[in-house]
Amino acid sequence: MNNIKKIRCIKNSPLFDRIWYIQNHPEVDFTIISPEKHYLTYGYLHNCNPSNLFSNEEYYSLNPDVKDSGMCPLLHYEKFGKHEGRCYGVSQPYTNNVYSQHKLPKAISSFIGKVSNHSLIQKNKDVRILVCLHLYYTQSFGEIKLYLNNLSCYNYDLCITYTEGMLSTKIYNQILDFKPDARIFPCVNKGFDVGPYIEALNYYDLSKYDVVFKLHSKGTARKKIFIYNHYFEKDDWFKYLYEGILGYSTIHKTIDVLTSNNDIGLVAAGNLIVKDPIHKQNLLKQYVDKLKLGWNISDYEYVAGTCFALRSELAENIKRLHLGIDDFPNSRRGNFSFAHAMERIICMDILAQGYKFLGNKVCPIRQHKDMRLSKPYADTCALRLLEDKRFSLDDEFFYRSLEHRKVKFWEIIHIPLNTIIRKWFDGTCYSLTECAPYKYLKGDTKTYDEYCKYHHENNLPDMTRNRFDKLINSIKNDGYNPKNIIVINQSNILLDGQHRACCLMHLYGENYTADVLKIYFG
Repeated sequence: MNNIKKIRCIKNSPLFDRIWYIQNHPEVDFTIISPEKHYLTYGYLHNCNPSNLFSNEEYYSLNPDVKDSGMCPLLHYEKFGKHEGRCYGVSQPYTNNVYSQHKLPKAISSFIGKVSNHSLIQKNKDVRILVCLHLYYTQSFGEIKLYLNNLSCYNYDLCITYTEGMLSTKIYNQILDFKPDARIFPCVNKGFDVGPYIEALNYYDLSKYDVVFKLHSKGTARKKIFIYNHYFEKDDWFKYLYEGILGYSTIHKTIDVLTSNNDIGLVAAGNLIVKDPIHKQNLLKQYVDKLKLGWNISDYEYVAGTCFALRSELAENIKRLHLGIDDFPNSRRGNFSFAHAMERIICMDILAQGYKFLGNKVCPIRQHKDMRLSKPYADTCALRLLEDKRFSLDDEFFYRSLEHRKVKFWEIIHIPLNTIIRKWFDGTCYSLTECAPYKYLKGDTKTYDEYCKYHHENNLPDMTRNRFDKLINSIKNDGYNPKNIIVINQSNILLDGQHRACCLMHLYGENYTADVLKIYFG
C-alpha cells in the first residue's frame, strides 16, 4: 500500500477525527502537514491518538503482534484488525480528560449549602425535578454525582443517556448504586449531547415536573481554548457549567428562582450566557428558516456548553417540534450541524416566549485567572477578520477553518492565480490547473464527480456539479465579485476560493491576476 492510499485509509476511518487531532496537538503546524499524514509518520510513534475513540497503546497491548511489527495501529485495524475481529479496547471514549472528585471538600460544601439555605429548601422541598444527563465521557460520572448530591434534599428523577457500547458495567453499577431508580438509555452517536437530550424528553410527561436540568459530561481534555472572548483551560468550562446550576451556592437559588419568579425561564452560569458572532448567526438562520420559526436572530443569547436549568413547560415547547435523535446527523466535529443550531434554538425559544435568563456568578478566582490569560489570545483572535469590511468570508469556511486559529495579521495582495498552491488532504501539493474543478472546466467530469463523492463521504462541504455550474454562469454573466475574496496562507496555500480561482483562470487565462487575502497565522 503506497503512502497516498495509507493516508486515504486513515482519512476515511470513523476512528480518525481530524478536528480533535488538530485541537489536541497545537504544537504542530498543520498548514505544513495534514493531520492524517502527521499521525501516520510521527503521531502514532509518539502515542498521539487518532481520536477520543481509539487508543494506540491499548490496541498494541491487546495485539502484541501488531506492536512487534511496528505498523501504525489504526492503519492495521482498518486494513486487517476489524476483519479479523480484533478489539481496539476502548469501552468508553479515550481522552486526556481529567475529572477531579475531591469528595470530602464537596461533601463539606454541600452540607454548608444545605444549612445556609435551609429556608429555601423547606420552601421548595416538593418541587418536582427531572435531570437529563448525557454521559458521553462516562468516566466523568464520579465528579458529576458529587454535584447531583446537592439535589438529595429534593424530589428528583434522573435520566441518563449514553452512546451505544460506551458504558461499562462498572459505571452502570455506579449509577444504580448512586440512584437505584435512575433510567438509563443507550443512544446512537448523533446530535452530540443535544440529540440525546431531545430524545430523553420524549420519554417523559413533562407536566409531572416543575424544573428540568439539562446536563452532559463536558470534555476536559482540551488544554486551552479562547472562544466568546473567554479563555478556558482544562476543566474550566466543565466547572463553570456545573457550578453555575448545581454548585452548593447556586443549586437552591436556581430551583427557587425557576419556581417563584415569573420572569425567569432559564438559569445557567453567568459567564457562559453569550452572544454569537455574525458568521454563526448566518449559519443558524438556515436552520431557523428550515423549521419555519419566524424569529429575528440578530440579537439572541444562548448557553455556551448547554448545561442549564429551565421551566418544564419550556422544555415541553421543544417537544412540540416533534424531533428525535434520528433527525440529527452523526456526531462529527468540524461543521455547524443541526445539533449546534438546536442548542441555540432551545434558548431562543425561551426568549421568544417572553422569559429572561438568569446568570449565576461562579468561580470568581478561576474567572479572574482566565480573564488575565485571555488578553494575548484576544489580540490574535481570528474574529478580527470579520471586522474588515474590504472582504466577505464564507461563514462555513470561517467556522470550520479559521474560528479558533491565531492570526498575526493579514493583507490583500494582487498576485497571479497560478502561483497559488492547492494542498490536498493527504499533504500532496498541486497547482490549481491540476485540481478537479479546473479539470471539470476543461471537460473532465469524471474527476470532478469523484471529488464531489469524496467530499460527501468524508463529511466535507457539499460539492455538486449543479452548484459549480451556477457559480460558472454567475461569473460569466455578472462578473466576479472581488469582495468574495480568495484566501491563502503565508505559504500561498489555498484556504478558500478554489472554484472561483479555477473559473477565473479558465475564463481569462492561467496567468490571470487578482486580489487575494493572505493570512499570517501565529
